[in-house]
Amino acid sequence: MRPQTQSSVSGGAARLLPSWCAPHPRSPRHHPPPPPAVYVDNTVTTSRYTWYNFVPMFLFQQFSRFANFYFLIVRMRAHAPATSQ
Repeated sequence: MRPQTQSSVSGGAARLLPSWCAPHPRSPRHHPPPPPAVYVDNTVTTSRYTWYNFVPMFLFQQFSRFANFYFLIVRMRAHAPATSQ
């Protein structure tokens, strides 16, 4: 059993602590540092299109509206040789 040790208290007065309460001299006071974290890239992109997805996204957004799709079909039928006469 270890002897009683002294500890300073925030009033300037010292008191004796029992040996089971005092820190062991060989025990680490802090946990080992965690391994370095791998962070994801947090870039903010405010543009809607990029150079490689402009045409597909533009066509999808335009023709997802029924009116635009309807007028596309009407225009295609007007240019077809069998229906333009």
